[in-house]
Amino acid sequence: MNKFMRNGLFYLTFTGLLVHLFAAYGFWGLQRAEHLSARQVLVKAAEQLDINNPILSKILEPETKYLNFPFDGEVRKSHPRILLPESSTWNKRDAHSVIADRIAAFQRENINYPNGCGDNALMPAVVCWLSTNNTEAIAIIKYQLLNFELNKPTADTTYSNGWELALAYDLAHPLLTDTEKNQVEQKILAALQGTLANLDEDFASLWHGRSTHAAIAWLCAIVLSEHYVDDLDSYRRRAQAHFLNAAEGLAHTEAWPDGYNYWIQTRAFYFALAASAYLNGLDHANNQERIKDIVKRVGYWHIYATRPDNRIEGYGDEGSRIDLKDETKRVIDLMVQMTHDPVLNGYSKYLGKLHRDSYYSGYDWGILLFNDPSIPAVGDGSLPSLAKYLKEAEIFGRDTVNQIYIRNGWEPNDTFISFKAGNSYGHHAHYDAGHFTIFKSSPLITNSSTYNGFFRPHRLNYAIRTIAKNSLIIEKPNEKVRPNRFFAKNVADGGQRLTQPTGSSIVSIEQWFENYQKGLHLEGAQLLKFARRNNEYIFVSADLTAAYNNSAYDENGDGGKVRQVIRKLVYLPTEDKLVVYDAISKTKPEYVGKWIIHSVNKPEMADIEVLKGSTDNGILASSSKDIQIKNNNGFLKVNILLPSDATTRLIGGRDYQYYVETDGDDTVFDGENFINGASADSWHDLSRWRVELMSNNGSNDTEFLVSLAPSVDKPVAEDVRKINSKNGNAYGVLTNDTLIVFIREPAGMDDIVFDYVGKSKIIIVGLPEYRNVAIRIDNKNLFQGAAKDGVVFYDNPSSASGQVEIGMN
Repeated sequence: MNKFMRNGLFYLTFTGLLVHLFAAYGFWGLQRAEHLSARQVLVKAAEQLDINNPILSKILEPETKYLNFPFDGEVRKSHPRILLPESSTWNKRDAHSVIADRIAAFQRENINYPNGCGDNALMPAVVCWLSTNNTEAIAIIKYQLLNFELNKPTADTTYSNGWELALAYDLAHPLLTDTEKNQVEQKILAALQGTLANLDEDFASLWHGRSTHAAIAWLCAIVLSEHYVDDLDSYRRRAQAHFLNAAEGLAHTEAWPDGYNYWIQTRAFYFALAASAYLNGLDHANNQERIKDIVKRVGYWHIYATRPDNRIEGYGDEGSRIDLKDETKRVIDLMVQMTHDPVLNGYSKYLGKLHRDSYYSGYDWGILLFNDPSIPAVGDGSLPSLAKYLKEAEIFGRDTVNQIYIRNGWEPNDTFISFKAGNSYGHHAHYDAGHFTIFKSSPLITNSSTYNGFFRPHRLNYAIRTIAKNSLIIEKPNEKVRPNRFFAKNVADGGQRLTQPTGSSIVSIEQWFENYQKGLHLEGAQLLKFARRNNEYIFVSADLTAAYNNSAYDENGDGGKVRQVIRKLVYLPTEDKLVVYDAISKTKPEYVGKWIIHSVNKPEMADIEVLKGSTDNGILASSSKDIQIKNNNGFLKVNILLPSDATTRLIGGRDYQYYVETDGDDTVFDGENFINGASADSWHDLSRWRVELMSNNGSNDTEFLVSLAPSVDKPVAEDVRKINSKNGNAYGVLTNDTLIVFIREPAGMDDIVFDYVGKSKIIIVGLPEYRNVAIRIDNKNLFQGAAKDGVVFYDNPSSASGQVEIGMN
């Protein structure tokens, strides 16, 4: 063999090896980035290369899910089965009696109710017929049903429009001949088959596209008839199983993990309509009450998440519909029809007053179908009028997403606080365990994330991360944070683990638990306590440890950067003060723990020093213990009680708004402002500054204790004070009326002793459940009782003064 041939052979061999190596790397990268199986990667590759080989298709065909699922209930013989089951007895000669009653009620209330007449589209024509028995509408309905063009659903980006065909067919069923019914049902069957094919795949994630596919599959399956569809029982079993799987996913989290906008834009309506089909289309179904409970609970999440400025408090990849316009009311109306809940209906009235055209014009035909004015509603169409039916604090997704909302009232100038400390569920969610916000007349402590592109640098390197939230970061120099190929550079922001930032394929709760504390390690924060007592206090404590690389699990195998991270919050509704205590136990003293909050405007502090940039655009420092935040006529007074050696940095302005110290080391300010891909849209709170509080003690343990007092029109004048217990096992926080006692983490249960000026209330938090506690003041026994939900509350009406002893046994 001559030299030329040898060189050529070597070149071909080497090139082939490189091609295979790159292919293998790409294959592995795709699996890791989107959590796909090897078969799923091959399916995606075949789709991209437009390979239609029938043998390959057969090999890659997924296993059919839920073939042997036991069907729940009996399908009603008559139509409609999705909405208006009363229509089965309608004489079809006059306007539908139920619709006529709704029109009369709307006319009395001067509510706009488009009847659809004059519009040649399918659903408007159906509503026109129901409203007026218009004969011209019948011809339009038939034409549109028989000529309806189905789209092609895909795993996670395109959903079947078959739901609309199914809904229209269900309502207009008596208009069609048997031949016409057969034609339409074959189309609905095709939509069902296409959707089930996507559900049989494992691409679509449960808390994302899977729930929408499942809802549409059920809507299609429930309207079909054995007269026209072979093997219908099998299709129905599969569709019902997928829907119940999606319903259990929603029951598990209650609040949608990916944020409100992704729920209300592409999940909520389909789920609500499918839930209606479950209740109206089945007799003797065991899961009907369960579905009602899920619907009601999720409906109340909407109410509690509504801020005083008539927007939802966002926390994921959010978009414009946090404004409660276009989408929300039709979903709530459907929920009201199912639950007949007067508080939910009161919220619907509020939405109707908030946005006069509360249904998007493209589907305002739904007003007559979805809104039932005969159901009683409480309140006058305002949020404050619902207050007496609601609690001052509520938790959604307890032990899952742990989404908590706290108020001291429902009036426009009352305080609204959100807190979140849960696990990882979806890829539009953020890594925000321990994150809280405060709203008082205006946003004061804010979520600084914006969303303007899934793979943009702003989202990947800032918005989804803990640095963009009001939580805790632990900076570890050069910590590896590159979960997959989409992260072009290593950005060590100091935050929590990024478990599924660009894709997820969790198909069931069972699979999620298979990746909880193993596999993908989707665990985040664990709720320790959630307690409330009338208007006296709300107490929350959470263990955030598992959200970070920790000593029990480090995704890089480096032994973790924390041993334990605990956050405790106490809110006093009457005094309108929030006190936050954090305890961080690090694995190495050189790692830097930081307490972070964000604000729209630049916070005010004394003794400012410019470290980089300028006073209005840069990195600043102060040793002051007081911070003032103002936004419009809302004020926030921040008192730093711990650490005693605290240094505070202010970071913000045009060139530092989204600044991250990318190497995890801020001894040199060489980070990056991740503005590429940020959004300036009005639905974001557009935070321009953040506060970073840190300790200089070089210890493994860092504690933060901070009081935050919101107010309107003028700042709070008085400060709170910290006092230490005699043996150092607790901190006391003195407000105007209250002594709050935080038992330190970790600490023993020795007696706690304070030298103390009289306060009217004593709140002790962080206690083991049912621990017996005695309170003595100047050697007088004043209280004996057991801790409930980790709290002891003592009302000290005489404000007795002197040495306070808290004994525990």
